[in-house]
Amino acid sequence: MTGTVNFVFCIDAEGPLYESTQACFERLRGLFGVKLPPPTEENLRLLQEGKIKLGGREKEVMQVVSPSVRDWLGNWKDVLENVRHTSAPEFRRQVLDDVGRGLVFNWFVCDWTEGFRHNPRRKPIGINLVFSHYHELFAKDPANNPLYFHHHCAPLSGCTHHPCKNWSTIPAHLAVISARLIEYGHFASCLRSPIMAPDIHLFAEQFFPFDMSNTAVPNDGQPDVMSRRWTDWEGAPADWSVYHPDFHDYRKPGALKRAIGRSMQCGSRYGNITERICGRPLSRRVRASRSLCRATCTTSLRYANAPDSSSFSTRSAATIPMCHSAMPAQWRHSAICSESSRARRLALR
Repeated sequence: MTGTVNFVFCIDAEGPLYESTQACFERLRGLFGVKLPPPTEENLRLLQEGKIKLGGREKEVMQVVSPSVRDWLGNWKDVLENVRHTSAPEFRRQVLDDVGRGLVFNWFVCDWTEGFRHNPRRKPIGINLVFSHYHELFAKDPANNPLYFHHHCAPLSGCTHHPCKNWSTIPAHLAVISARLIEYGHFASCLRSPIMAPDIHLFAEQFFPFDMSNTAVPNDGQPDVMSRRWTDWEGAPADWSVYHPDFHDYRKPGALKRAIGRSMQCGSRYGNITERICGRPLSRRVRASRSLCRATCTTSLRYANAPDSSSFSTRSAATIPMCHSAMPAQWRHSAICSESSRARRLALR
């Protein structure tokens, strides 16, 4: 009995991201309810080193403020420079698959709409302001850089750094999808929305045949993840299988049509993929009727210094920080293209 193990590398492309030291301390207080010293660079360094007592929450706080997590790019110049660097053939081909193909990056592009009234993180506000950059770079290379859909709905607070799981409140996702179709002739066939709710689930079922939102991952002691308030994938398949969801519960296999794959994080404060997690399913027998879907995800292409993939070329490709690769091989690609852009349809073999 044989099977295929596929590696899927995903990037949530959200544009530049900025967070001041004061805002970081405010976020820590909101997450953990701990008493913190004044928000200075020195105290931030002490938090990163775990040298400030926080009633047993030191490790979890260290995960949030880790330099590898907060290594964000705060302007378009740095973001695009990093994107171009990681798109160069000499970077992509440092790690090859068994048929000689280099890394493929799946870009899940998020546009921040006018519903956001407060923007302390300095997000680029406006429809297609983010998508236009990636379309300009990759519209002619859908085989190696397919563009997909990612979305953050504006919460009632109107703040770009506050989560929201109700797309029905402000249906900006419809405006974003329509604008990409009208201006660029682009309609994505896959989305990623780890923040999932019944209305998002049923909307995705109508518009997207493929979905990389399943984040059944360890919570690593992060209170907002443990509460399942914003992201709730408890009980969803964690064995890397691709499944069709149930009508009433997107976490359960059922009779709906779209295919959901699992994603894990890279360089995040929780749920990061490890060689142990990656290798666990390999010890089991792979059923011939279904390939394993493996995915790694990162947010905003935030790394100031892209890793040299030659340093991990002898390890599992799924441990590569910040990268993401093509849809699973069992999701055969058939492209529906216009001259200037691409609407991609994926079909199961």
